[in-house]
Amino acid sequence: HIRIGILPLSPKSIMARMSDALVASHGGGVTIEEDGFEKLVQDLRTGRIDFIFGALREPLTFPDVEQEKLFDDPYAIVCRHDHPLTRTNAITHSDLAACGWVLPPGDIPRRQVLDRMFASWKLSIEGVIETNSLATILSLLTTTDRLSMLTTRSVAFDQQGALAILPVIPADLSARRVGLIYRANWLPTRFQNAALEFVRG
Repeated sequence: HIRIGILPLSPKSIMARMSDALVASHGGGVTIEEDGFEKLVQDLRTGRIDFIFGALREPLTFPDVEQEKLFDDPYAIVCRHDHPLTRTNAITHSDLAACGWVLPPGDIPRRQVLDRMFASWKLSIEGVIETNSLATILSLLTTTDRLSMLTTRSVAFDQQGALAILPVIPADLSARRVGLIYRANWLPTRFQNAALEFVRG
């Protein structure tokens, strides 16, 4: 059995394919829990979960924890597919400020990028909606003119075409790295190694 922690906005399709393939080829079981970074790292360090999949932290401040980059998943400014700004040739900072935003709360990397972007572009954070619920973010994006910041892979996985990426480059566009986080002294079993190799592949 393997227990995996998954961070919000992580490409869920990778975990879904890995879980199905692993159980089909090896038997056993897979448990996947989604939560915030602090909670998952605590569970990782106490051995409650085996590894974390999601956005890596720089710097990683735990000496007993290591991380391994798998790929980049850059941030993107996202709106509903028929948003008025999708028909605008040159989007200005005033256009962005006028739409209203949905922001993640707290001190997570995505919020840090947004705060720097707001400061650099002199956008007001008044009237924003804050939520850590991805379902709520998606609901707000698809039913209002609000904007948010997600990742390119999360939009690409939107098979219903409800979302669009605006041609605006946010700060730290290439800063988001996705990978594995695990204990420095971890000796994975053969079953756990099979899960890791699938995700790495």
